[in-house]
Amino acid sequence: MERLDRRVQAELARRGPSGQPGSRRLAQRLIEGGDVRVNGVVVRRVSTLVDDRARVEIAAPVAAPTKPHTDVRVIFEADGLLAIDKPPGLPSHVTRDPTRDHAEAAVRRLRPEGPLVLLHRIDADTSGVLLFATDPTVALATQRAFEERAVDKRYDALVEGSLPDDPRFERHGFLTREGRVRREVRSGGDAAHTVFEVRARSGARARLEAHPHTGRTHQIRVHLAALGIPIVGDRLYGGAPDERLRLHSRRLSIGELVIEAPTPDGFDP
Repeated sequence: MERLDRRVQAELARRGPSGQPGSRRLAQRLIEGGDVRVNGVVVRRVSTLVDDRARVEIAAPVAAPTKPHTDVRVIFEADGLLAIDKPPGLPSHVTRDPTRDHAEAAVRRLRPEGPLVLLHRIDADTSGVLLFATDPTVALATQRAFEERAVDKRYDALVEGSLPDDPRFERHGFLTREGRVRREVRSGGDAAHTVFEVRARSGARARLEAHPHTGRTHQIRVHLAALGIPIVGDRLYGGAPDERLRLHSRRLSIGELVIEAPTPDGFDP
């Protein structure tokens, strides 16, 4: 009798995109991105059940039409990796609204053939470096680097409020989800740690460099709001009104590889 008790996420992680055991997180992103087919049919649910005889494969899907389209700029492409400078307002991946454009679809329009794996995510309202893999083996190795916190990420943020006296400060804590937002709790949540450094200041505003040591959703935004210096334009966490969230993923480093997206105008205090 065929077994139907293994989820496709676990099966893909067990086999791995290169034939070697892989990562459940990478498997999830491949599935949710529409890059996985079971017996020739695209699946998008990690809970889809498969049997021992199922043919599970990675194959590039046809990009679903979304509107309006947003153009993205490729800032790096080599050795199985591709990075874009994501504009603010563009989600990293597909959302509940199938008509809303997203970064994966935008890159797929530029690279309609071959694998495409989103390796991490940044908030829709955050701009800057967003990294993809165009080779499953490279995707696996790079995803492990993310999971082992071997990827160095630097953000620029424009904040407003009373800054700490020390130009270099940090925030440790635990985050939990409450609907659309994250909150700090004393225990029981996900550990989060960010180091900040003041780069420029004028009056009550300052441009900070943020170095997240963990990768929790909204981590930088929550930490700065908890410190009383929310990011300008951050409507969720009490930031001063602005046309956009003033948070930018400026640099991403993996070993000797450094990918940068220059900070746009509007971040000077």
